Amino acid sequence: MGFPVGFERFIATAGIFAVFGGIALGAYKLRQSSDSLRGRGIYWRNQEMEDFVHCKEENLKRTIAP
Repeated sequence: MGFPVGFERFIATAGIFAVFGGIALGAYKLRQSSDSLRGRGIYWRNQEMEDFVHCKEENLKRTIAP
């Protein structure tokens, strides 16, 4: 006594779709988090450069002013 062949095929196909869907969703989430981290890295670099330029300007003001 087992399941009808059509039902077994349906279950197998649904399982395959679930596995591939999970892989695709995981890859999508991983790419989203990677893009987010990359964006934060660019923001951090820009902020670091602004701080560097600001410090250089302050240093020049101190050395030029009597």
